[in-house]
Formats: sequence, C-alpha cells, structure tokens
Amino acid sequence: MKDQATYDKNYSLAVSLTLFFCLVIPRLAGPVLLLLAVWIVLGGLNGYLKFRLNGGLVMFALLYAFYGIGSLYSNHPDLAAEGMVQKLSLLVVPILFSFPLKSKNFRFNWLIISLVGAVTVLSLYGIGNGIYGYSQGGGFSSFLTVGISPIHHPTYFMCFWILAMVGVYIGWKRQWKYFHLKWIIPFVVIGGIFHVLSLSLAGILYLMIVVGYLVLYEIGKRWSWKASLGVLIPVLLIGYLSINYVPIVRGQYQSAKKYAQEYASAPEDFIRNTNPWTGSQERLILWIVSSEILSESPMGLGTKNYDDAIYKRLKHYGQHRMAAKHLNPHNQYLTTGIEIGIAGIILFVATLMYGVVLGLRRKHWLLLVASSSLMFHCLFEAMLERQSGIVFFCLMLGVFYMYPLMRTPKKVEA
Repeated sequence: MKDQATYDKNYSLAVSLTLFFCLVIPRLAGPVLLLLAVWIVLGGLNGYLKFRLNGGLVMFALLYAFYGIGSLYSNHPDLAAEGMVQKLSLLVVPILFSFPLKSKNFRFNWLIISLVGAVTVLSLYGIGNGIYGYSQGGGFSSFLTVGISPIHHPTYFMCFWILAMVGVYIGWKRQWKYFHLKWIIPFVVIGGIFHVLSLSLAGILYLMIVVGYLVLYEIGKRWSWKASLGVLIPVLLIGYLSINYVPIVRGQYQSAKKYAQEYASAPEDFIRNTNPWTGSQERLILWIVSSEILSESPMGLGTKNYDDAIYKRLKHYGQHRMAAKHLNPHNQYLTTGIEIGIAGIILFVATLMYGVVLGLRRKHWLLLVASSSLMFHCLFEAMLERQSGIVFFCLMLGVFYMYPLMRTPKKVEA
C-alpha cells in the first residue's frame, strides 16, 4: 500500500506538470506527453494501474478514427497527415487515461494549482508583452486580444482561465489545502479583467453564465430560491448595462447584432457587398459559406479539405481579401462537418454531451465546466484545429472522466 500511495502522489504530480508545461511552453507538448506515457507504462507494469473502459475516451478515439478515414480521401494527403499528427492527442490521451490509478486517489488540488500557475505565468508574459508594445507606441491596444495573449489564441486562453477560476472556487468549497479566499478572490477578479482584455465575446458570455449560476446557487443554498430569484434581476440588469454601456462589450455585441440583421434581410447581398473589417463580420460570412459547403457535401470532403472549399466559395462571392487569409470556419461543428461529414458532427456532439451528462450525474463540476466550455466555444472557434485546444481539453477531460471529484480534507497532506 505504501508503494501504491507513493505512486499515486507521483502520478498526480506527473499529470499536473504535464498540464503546466503543455500550456506554458506548447512546443514541449509532445515530449512531456511522451514522458507521461512512460510513467504510466511503468505504473502499469508494476500493477499500480488498472484498465477501465470509459465512453467519453472511446468516443474521442473514434473521432480520431473518423479523421483517419477522412484522410484517405483528402485532396491533400500531406496536409491530412499533418492534421492527423496535430490531432494525435485525441487518440493518445484516451489510451493513457484508460489505465487509471487502482485507488482512484488522484490529487485534484495539485492539478488546479498547476493550472493556476500556468495561467499566472501566461498572464504575466502577456502583461510584459503589452508593456513592450505600449513602449513602442502601440497604445492601449497593446494590452488587448493577442497583445495580452501572445502564446495562445485569446479564446483558448480564456478557456484556461475560466476552468482555473472554477477550480479554485471548488477547491475553496471542498477545503483543499492552500485554497484560501485571501488569494482566490483577487485571482478571480484578475481573471475577469483578462476576459475583458481578451475581447473574446464568447469568453465573456460564458464567464457571465458561470458566475451568474454560481452566485445564484450560493444564495439559494444559504437562504432560499426566492432570494436567488431576487438577485437574478439585478444580475440580468448588470448584464444589460454591460452590453449597452461598457464600451468594449457594447461594441462587440452591437456589431454582431447589426451584421446578423443585415444578413437576415438580404443574405447573398450581405456576403457579396460586405467588406469585413471585424471578427464578427468575418465569422458570419465564414459560417454562411461553410454551411453551404456542408449542405452540398453531407458526407464530408476529407480531412483538411475545408481550406480549398472555403477559398473557392469566398472567391465565388467576391471576398478575395478573406480568401487570401485561408481562414477556417471559426466553428468546430462546421469544420468537423466539412471534413468528415454530418456523422462526424453527431459523434463530436455526442462526445461533448457525454461529459456534460456525466458531470451532472456525478456532480463533478470540473467535468461539467470543461465539457460545456468546449461545447460553447466550439460555436465560435475551431477548437480542435490548434494544439492549444486539443491538448488542454483532452488532458482535462481524460482526468475528469476517470477520477471522481473526491474531497481532500484541509489537514491531509497536499
């Protein structure tokens, strides 16, 4: 038992450090995942791990198999092969976490501390990058979007932040060691500020949903549902005021609303006559042309074939500047559909829903937030087209699928 307990601690440390280095130094993702694989193989050979089948992990592996089939009829075998390597985490991580600890005694507090450390390092680097840009005459814009998040796309960075914020909240609720309000409150506030600076409307909306729910949940638990209802009105009012009077949020919302109305009134004219200069305009046009491509090819065009298809369709509509950028659909569901068909979309949605349902059933809130966060952000970004998304979510969901969110008493050694 002593050897098992020692391995449990080292295993938890290995997974936590793997997460940290994959986020802080993305280029090390391959080597650190290989080291984790070696450690898991050693644990299996020594009898510390036991094979367990999990539906979510199986579906991730199946999704990778779908992409493999799609690569067989891709018009660009070289790009398809590159895409299969990029998405390798969809296969490797499920295999690794299909051999969990026999004791299931995973130290979630270490994982969340590692995540907090990673977003802190990334945030400090972003601030430094912003200061440098400002000193070079970039103005306050140096602290916005990619200025504040130069390593990862801002939307992905906000996914890291929101899970870290929820993680420290759960750690405080469960009385994990080191999880004290004196640092948790400033950390959460800073996380909110970074959401605004990222200019990610999806990140801000998801943050509002999570924070709103947690506030109402705590009030309802301490007092009554009537008290929660009484707070809901001012919360909605704050959201309304933010959308209408906070310049950054208002600009994003008003732009999205305006472009949607223009498209609804004259779809083809909107695509042909719009000269997109904002992300909202580009997204709407990309969603429209991607939907058209998917409707014409419901079986999919093959792995990594969306680039050519979107390029030709944008050219057809006279959007030459957008076509030259070689943009993806900025929606993972559409991206998956264009590559591997409607069947691929169904499998992907089922995979995400599995995590949401399992999180609710087990009251595993980290699993619920990770799954719902990925599901929500896939509406606005192709989350599986970057290593930042694939590695992060595969690692987190792999842990959350296989280990229950056990309470770690405050006095127990971390």
